[in-house]
Amino acid sequence: DIPSWGKALKANKDSIVTAVENLIRLEASQSNGFADDDVVVQEVHVAMVGDGVIEMMTGRFMGREVEMLRIVRESFEKSFHTPGIPPKPSIYPLVKNTPSKINALALGITGDGATNVLWRLKHGERIPNFAPKIWFVSVGMEDLVKGGCSEEVVLLGILRLVEEIQEMSLEIHGVNDDTQIV
Repeated sequence: DIPSWGKALKANKDSIVTAVENLIRLEASQSNGFADDDVVVQEVHVAMVGDGVIEMMTGRFMGREVEMLRIVRESFEKSFHTPGIPPKPSIYPLVKNTPSKINALALGITGDGATNVLWRLKHGERIPNFAPKIWFVSVGMEDLVKGGCSEEVVLLGILRLVEEIQEMSLEIHGVNDDTQIV
């Protein structure tokens, strides 16, 4: 439903804005000759965009926290640090609270196909200075299963997403861009 989708989009955008603001604060404090101890995050290394598989890594479903997805979120937090969000203590004995050195944002929304993700990148999730070096794209299942799209159409959607990410990266990094898309 649209209100839940909007809530999920807002959560994604808020994550990006927080990460970019932390980076700007860090750069400003370093240019003044001192380090800001409040800023833990230096940059986003990995941006994961896509459908519900990606959103569930945050422990959310359509923008709402879901208790059953807590172990998924904790497993994600074990592997990656989410900029601007301190890790929550685990209630599961197998998930250790070891901080990761890799900063990642999971920017998925359940039910989104390639066209939805493309729209989000062009509008809602396109933030100046948001320039991860690695983009992980996970789309296609919604297009195949719910959308009834052919494999060729799904591939074209994925290729268009890759083009958009390349364009965004070139705007920020210029010709020396070494952004990876997987």
